[in-house]
Amino acid sequence: MSGLEHLGRSGRPEPATPAGAPAGRAGGAQVSYGHDDFGDWSHLAPEVAAAVAPHLAGDRLGGWVNKTTTRRRGDDYYQSCTAWWSSALMVVEIAATRPLVSAGGNRFRPSGAWAGDAVVHRLAPSPVAAKTWARRPRASADGSGPAPPPRLVHDSLELLPEPLRRLTAGGPPAGSLLWDHGHGQVTEEVMAFRVMDGKAVVLVAWRGPCEREGRESAVWHSRLVETGVVETKAHSFGTRASPSSPASSDGGPTLPPAGRRGLPRS
Repeated sequence: MSGLEHLGRSGRPEPATPAGAPAGRAGGAQVSYGHDDFGDWSHLAPEVAAAVAPHLAGDRLGGWVNKTTTRRRGDDYYQSCTAWWSSALMVVEIAATRPLVSAGGNRFRPSGAWAGDAVVHRLAPSPVAAKTWARRPRASADGSGPAPPPRLVHDSLELLPEPLRRLTAGGPPAGSLLWDHGHGQVTEEVMAFRVMDGKAVVLVAWRGPCEREGRESAVWHSRLVETGVVETKAHSFGTRASPSSPASSDGGPTLPPAGRRGLPRS
């Protein structure tokens, strides 16, 4: 689906159920989309993308870039980036930082290069499974009225039918993109993964092209890899900053445990 204009996953947290909506009567799940500088793999910092490229193998199945954040450690500031990439051969988790200096007010500028780690989980050979799922039209709780309004959710995984949601449950919240084809036609794409207990699951699902307001009734298509992890290796890249910098005060950027990283937020 690359090459199309897209709307990235909104980083603004939304309530699981809109205010005032009675519990148990919320409609299908929806996430809020906006034009953001994160989400699609193309948003990964070019320096980081070039550093991890030699460690990627196979045709990309899914990939997600979390929102870059500015953090403070002591008197120092740094920029932090996390992302993941997958094919049928591997899942790669990426974490990188670069030091910042104040540019006045609440503004900062880089004072060094990106440095970080790419943790490569090599997968046992497995075919890519393809399935489709259709949802029954939703109705009101008593069946006498129109379907309730959609509920806005934090985790894009909740967009999917239950059989697909179960596949990566326990992993990081999913990411999603809304691809705009023009003339009111869109495709909604959800990407998720889980690496846990020596096994890996990678899921990419989409519905559309369809009318923007008709997504709830569209058929979901999916591609899935579910297999064992043969080997896990960490590959460092970039030059570590001085010992006083946040990027190296504890030996370098820390990669959160597989399957536990959160969704980017404003």
